[in-house]
Amino acid sequence: MKTNKLIANFSINFGRFLFKPFQLYGVNPVALERNINLVRVIFGLGMLHRYVDILGFSILTYDNQGFFPIDSSPAITAARAIYGIVLSLLIASGFLTPVALFLLLLFMMQFVYYLGPQVAGMLIWGLILLGAGRSYSIDSLLLKRSRFKKIIKWIYLFTLEPKNPTRIPDVLSQARFFVLLLFWGVCVSAMSYHFLDPLWLQGKVLQLLFLTPYLTDHYTWLTEFANKQPVLYDIFGASTIYIQGVWELFLFPLMYFPWGRVFVLIWGLGFFIQSFFMMNLGYLPFIEICMWTLIFNYSPVLNLNTAILYYDDRCNLCRRTVVVLKIFDFYEVLEVKGLSIAPEIVQAEMGDTLQIALLYRGNVYTGYRAYQKLCSSLFPFLLLYPIIFLGNITNLGSKVYQWI
Repeated sequence: MKTNKLIANFSINFGRFLFKPFQLYGVNPVALERNINLVRVIFGLGMLHRYVDILGFSILTYDNQGFFPIDSSPAITAARAIYGIVLSLLIASGFLTPVALFLLLLFMMQFVYYLGPQVAGMLIWGLILLGAGRSYSIDSLLLKRSRFKKIIKWIYLFTLEPKNPTRIPDVLSQARFFVLLLFWGVCVSAMSYHFLDPLWLQGKVLQLLFLTPYLTDHYTWLTEFANKQPVLYDIFGASTIYIQGVWELFLFPLMYFPWGRVFVLIWGLGFFIQSFFMMNLGYLPFIEICMWTLIFNYSPVLNLNTAILYYDDRCNLCRRTVVVLKIFDFYEVLEVKGLSIAPEIVQAEMGDTLQIALLYRGNVYTGYRAYQKLCSSLFPFLLLYPIIFLGNITNLGSKVYQWI
């Protein structure tokens, strides 16, 4: 009996330790759904572009370009490309999403010897686990109709539902753990090949890669840079490849250290973006960016600031203003409340004039100053800061606010 209890306690504690770096407390259910379905839509559109490319190159030019097995006839290649196009459209629009994702996964299993389909498979599993398509989709519209409700619910039966606030940390941590663990396996596998490559071990791979027209379209100015600054070019290439090696080899273990999680996120994102713009790697960097967005694009990971916005809830114009502001609040970092329940610190700052007020880090900002602080301190409202800055230096902002 004691042995069973010890085993049970060990299992529970080990499970907590295993998932702890992947747990995100304080993720708003709305923000979670937005991020999951943002990835779904972008991934679906990207795959649509890919299969339209395949259809064009493979049929119009009667050339496979390595997309499908070399013995495929033009008709079979066209059928496969159209199949991929249909599934991509279903995923992007969110119609029968889990079924479309699973069928695309089965379709890509034919090409697992390519890195792109491998990573796409991991991303698809993450989307399925997190119930992509429950919101911001055709499925969510059908779910509201009684005749389709049972069918849609049955389709999503085997997906994890992240809408329950008490289950969000567990569901999200399990999905993040699972996807990143699979990706780490691919990285370790890649490193096993790198260790057999003398150029990689000598730190000479990037120097050669960036001077090869086949692997990059920017080889001209990179060649010029290498000729003018050979030492700097060599140091940059060698240091980058060695850091990349550490990242790939210790990607998963690094998640168990706070500084390691920061390194994993930033270096990985930088590597994928650089690969997207600087290297000819097909759709692989795009898929990796989608995967990284699904794993890391949450306010607790990004350590985003939060604030409370108080507004006159009896004013129609104020209500409409708040609705517009919430459109930009992708991460749900802005909590909105009526002035009728505002604390004394806010009411004292406002006096007799009813206007919008922002409570940020214990300080209260009212009127146009509230908009200034909102757009200078909270993401993604920072994207609107140039407009607010212009209004501030020209004094037009305050005048427009007072006129309204």
